[in-house]
Amino acid sequence: MAEKNEKSKVARYVSKYAKLKIVLKGTRAREVDGKIMVEQGDSVQFNNGYFETSDMELAKMLESRKDFSVVFYGIPDTKTTDEAKEALNKTLEEKNSEIEKLKKELADERVKNSVKGEDKGKNKAEKKSENKNTPKF
Repeated sequence: MAEKNEKSKVARYVSKYAKLKIVLKGTRAREVDGKIMVEQGDSVQFNNGYFETSDMELAKMLESRKDFSVVFYGIPDTKTTDEAKEALNKTLEEKNSEIEKLKKELADERVKNSVKGEDKGKNKAEKKSENKNTPKF
C-alpha cells in the first residue's frame, strides 16, 4: 500500500509504463427523455510512469484493483519517483541477467548432451534408414 504523508495526504504511484491509463469507470451512452446522453467515464493517466493524488477515495480505489502491485505500485513518501523507478528497473535488470544465465546454462547443457549423444557413432545414412523403417500411424 502506498504510504500517505500525514501533512499533505498525498498518495504516489509508479509504473514501468510511461503513459499508463487506468479506466475506473467507462464512458456510457444512455437514453434520457428520448435523447441520447453521454456520461463521461473516469480514468487515471500516469505521466512518465508517475501519478499522485490527494484524493484518498481515489487512492483506496486504485489500491483495491487487481493490477495494483502488478502493473503499478504505491511508493512511500520517503522515496522519490526516480528512486522508485530505479528500484523497479534494478529488479528488472536482475531478472534479465538471471534469464541470460539460465539461457547460457541451457546452451551448455545442450552442447554436453550433443557431445555425449546417444547416436554419436551413427552416420547420416543409418539415421535416415532408421527413420524410413519406423511405421507411421
